Amino acid sequence: MRKIYFVLIGMLLSGIMFGQGMNVMHNGNRATYASGGGGASYPSVLDDGNTEAWYIAESQYITEDVGVETWEDITTGGYDLTQSTDANQPQFANDSVSFDGAGDAISNGSISISQPVTIYAAMIVHEYVSSDEYFDLGSMEFEADNSVGLYPGDSIRTRLNAGALFDGPYLPEDDIFILCVVFNGANTLARVDDNAAVTDDAGASAASGLTIATGDQRMALKELIVRSSADSESDQDDVIDYLNGKYPSF
Repeated sequence: MRKIYFVLIGMLLSGIMFGQGMNVMHNGNRATYASGGGGASYPSVLDDGNTEAWYIAESQYITEDVGVETWEDITTGGYDLTQSTDANQPQFANDSVSFDGAGDAISNGSISISQPVTIYAAMIVHEYVSSDEYFDLGSMEFEADNSVGLYPGDSIRTRLNAGALFDGPYLPEDDIFILCVVFNGANTLARVDDNAAVTDDAGASAASGLTIATGDQRMALKELIVRSSADSESDQDDVIDYLNGKYPSF
């Protein structure tokens, strides 16, 4: 059975009206996006003004050179992710952005958000690399644990760090999941799929910039949302259901 994982971070990607198929404006260009293959429309919470950046792995949002040179932010914030070095550009195929674990990364240095920050991601991890980040937001990180690797059942231990270390949830290997992370000081939490949240204190550092797949993480992304809020459990459930319905498989 497919697993879906959620990691909350209080900073996530912008939104869409639940059941409405509303358009998102980016830099004056109309990016029409209503639902995915599963027919799931985005929930109204993503339209509440707190969605700072939103990345969807579809061809209209991708500019390719050797690999992905630009991954467009579909919100009006314009926080496009870029990689100018050909050898480090991730690949785009099958509506996924894939990182090879050999230096591929993509980033935006302009994002700056104080906590709380919530992050949602529909993703798959192919290989664990100790201490390297899946998402690096300057002083705010979600990474593979630096002291332990794969656990029984091919699960990967993670940790969060925004000034204090917090042992996060386990991730599956080679299996799609939805991650929801809320960075919110002593009330930081992380969820994978519809599992119960893991909570602890990860520190209060702000997000400064966004880099995906720092170092050698071999992974792929379907969608990433960054929000400047501490989403409620109900709102988390709505976004998780949206991503789960949209991405039944990779």
